[in-house]
Amino acid sequence: RQELLQKNGQSEAYFYNASSTSNAGYDQLKKQDLLEIAQSVGKKSYHAFKLYHYGYTYKEIAAILDIAIGTVKSRINFLRSKVKGAHENLSFCDN
Repeated sequence: RQELLQKNGQSEAYFYNASSTSNAGYDQLKKQDLLEIAQSVGKKSYHAFKLYHYGYTYKEIAAILDIAIGTVKSRINFLRSKVKGAHENLSFCDN
């Protein structure tokens, strides 16, 4: 690296120190933690939320689960609020 910096000058230093790959490990750990929290809230709410996450509409979810649309909305909102509350209480390190 020193040889390249001497040849090309210090202005190129950023290029030689930049990583060519990204590390998504931290984001994956957060995603796993939130998924575990979501699953622990309840099977019915989680199932409705998972279908919603996959792109199904409230009406389609209601038909699949054979429940009222209001119940679908309630379950999804309930899970969202629980996960949001739990996420705020988690202490993720930003290092």
